[in-house]
Amino acid sequence: MCNLQKSLIFFILVGFFITGCTSHLKLINLDSGKTLEGRYDSIYSEVTVTMPNGDILKGKYRPAKDTPFPSREEYEQTDPPPKSGFGSGIPHGIRADVYALLKSEKTDLMMEVFLGYDSFKGGDGFGFARTNDKRSYKIKY
Repeated sequence: MCNLQKSLIFFILVGFFITGCTSHLKLINLDSGKTLEGRYDSIYSEVTVTMPNGDILKGKYRPAKDTPFPSREEYEQTDPPPKSGFGSGIPHGIRADVYALLKSEKTDLMMEVFLGYDSFKGGDGFGFARTNDKRSYKIKY
């Protein structure tokens, strides 16, 4: 009986740990006010957003201070990323702790996500997102 209780407590704690590492994102369109749902998963370093048509955008996030540009060797072997504009990382003037470039598996739609964490307001998260078709979103989590 004691081993069963210990096992049960272990699995409950693991369940709380796993669910505690995922935050739900609320993306509010700055033009229409319509809301999208998303997920910020710190275990897999992944951000996922579901678009109104059911299209799912997914991508890995990285710390904002990491450079998006490849080394000289990588630059010569692949198509280099753009140095500015959409998909190039965090633009000057946007405060963010992490950056993610999300891509659709079905369409050419992409979304840049910039997320920050405000410890002064009780740990609320904030952010900004924009798509390659010129839609902009405010993010809360």
